[in-house]
Amino acid sequence: MSTFDINNIPPDQLVAFYGLSFAAAIVDGEIEKDEMLIIYETLDLSPLSEEYRKKVHEFIINPPDIESCLEKLSNGS
Repeated sequence: MSTFDINNIPPDQLVAFYGLSFAAAIVDGEIEKDEMLIIYETLDLSPLSEEYRKKVHEFIINPPDIESCLEKLSNGS
């Protein structure tokens, strides 16, 4: 049985998964920037390049919509 290794997830899918965390958090419209920062601080960004890290950081201010995240995850891109 193999173990889960976050480093084996393609970066674009990892960003989409992290985006889904932010998108789900704002779905009810009742979240503060501080709460978004807490989500960001819990994420393991070590497998990501600086470009992808910046994209995830932007989710604090401008979270993606759930549908686009799910589409990227289901398409594998």
